[in-house]
Amino acid sequence: MIRFTAFIVGAFALAAAASAFGADSATLGNAKALYAQASYEEALVQLSGVPEADVADQVDQYRALCLLALGRDREARESLERLVARAPLYVVKEDDSSPKLVTMFREVRRQTLPVTAKNLYTSGRTHYDAKEFARAGEDFKQLLAILEADKDLGDSVADLKELGEGFLKLTDAELARIAAATPTPVSTPAPVPVPPPAQVARETPKIYGPNDAGTVPPVDLDRTMPAWQPPSPFDHTTFRGILEIVIDERGLVESASLAQPLTPLYDAKLLDASKLWKFHPATRDGVPVKYREAIGVELRPPAR
Repeated sequence: MIRFTAFIVGAFALAAAASAFGADSATLGNAKALYAQASYEEALVQLSGVPEADVADQVDQYRALCLLALGRDREARESLERLVARAPLYVVKEDDSSPKLVTMFREVRRQTLPVTAKNLYTSGRTHYDAKEFARAGEDFKQLLAILEADKDLGDSVADLKELGEGFLKLTDAELARIAAATPTPVSTPAPVPVPPPAQVARETPKIYGPNDAGTVPPVDLDRTMPAWQPPSPFDHTTFRGILEIVIDERGLVESASLAQPLTPLYDAKLLDASKLWKFHPATRDGVPVKYREAIGVELRPPAR
């Protein structure tokens, strides 16, 4: 494990990432069954072994339920804070949870959503000023969805709805202007000869990975992580995610995506930073090749 900053531990290569993504989702079902049997400690062990990103929200909800049942309220709150930060529009159904968890979840939302909303507005303005109108539109739409889903966030975000709506209109207008200014081809381009299958296979490099025997993985040359300065109330919450990158034959990051997001407060920064990383490329039989690598990232609270 490599320590990048005082608050970020990771990123560490996951050699068995492919198998982890396809793990048996029955593990979550086992945890739910153990919770129903009041076997809370055993359920927590099961939950810690669920790797699927698409059920991370349910995992945090059931982890909070188990922790509350064990009287570990502070840890339960941290789990709910992590859930809300990852999925601001997530809803805990009253008929699916204990009244204590529903009450705590509402309190956490009231405390954390104003921070998330303000950060989305700031991110949207930053992208708008940089003329990245598509990304700005995504930020403003998510901001308005949060404000519409929870109308009791208080006076601290009262002006964000009007500002968000105004900037979304400006963003849509800019995107429409750009689309209108894009010339439409008036002539039919000449057909491009289709190479035979064998030639296509040669021209499309294979992307190797940790499971390909005989492949030497890439070596870090510059993998600088963006700083993590969590605003309150996230300064005591740990976030975990999985970044997947493709490193080309030159040792540059060709593409980056989040197989498991961490938090909207950090995800965009991580993706932008990863595209600037540099590596000694992976090799196979001494020849540089493309390589897909899964990287675990953990954001830890600052030391107190």
